[in-house]
Amino acid sequence: PTFVFAAPSPLVSLPVPFYWEIPDGVWVPPWSGACEEASIVVVEGYYLKRPKKIVQKVEAKAAMSPLFKIEDRIFGYNSDTSGEEIVKLINGYTSFDAKLKDDPTLDEIRAELTAGRPVISLHYGYALDNPRHRFRRGGSSYHVMAIVGFDDSRDEFIVHDSELPDGIDFRYKYGTILSTLHDFDHKTKKADGPARVVFTMPKQLVKTAKSG
Repeated sequence: PTFVFAAPSPLVSLPVPFYWEIPDGVWVPPWSGACEEASIVVVEGYYLKRPKKIVQKVEAKAAMSPLFKIEDRIFGYNSDTSGEEIVKLINGYTSFDAKLKDDPTLDEIRAELTAGRPVISLHYGYALDNPRHRFRRGGSSYHVMAIVGFDDSRDEFIVHDSELPDGIDFRYKYGTILSTLHDFDHKTKKADGPARVVFTMPKQLVKTAKSG
């Protein structure tokens, strides 16, 4: 028999809803540091099969606000949450699961997206070189985004960049995303930690062994 193996798709764009991290349009805490929370709720919306759209202010605030309270309770803060803390938050308090992946390759991230699983990426945001970002070189410049697709024809990742009100399906070159990956380091208070992303997946059902 002849086996035909399908080639990987050159374009993947997952139907993920978009949340702007500043629903009121005012850059004040906790919203001014809400890229982690926005990235979590967009991925959760995808796994809950909510429609792809720009989620409006009231719904966006209602989705993100509970995460701030949980972070304050379990971490003592809600800004600059590291990859490990993001995974703890997702696995303990959302309807999907996550795990850390260090030094991810382009092929590994593309494989996750091809399998229908968005990836949450952790960055030294200043080096993304996006003039519309508000990062200061002297600040932590920590930024978190949801990678929702890729386009091999242009060597670009498709992301939901919650820093921008129109950041739905924003594009960054493969090299830009991969070279700026840095987790937040609480010791240095900067995004100068390991190159790291968060792989996501549907909630795993725990099976218990039954005797007899």
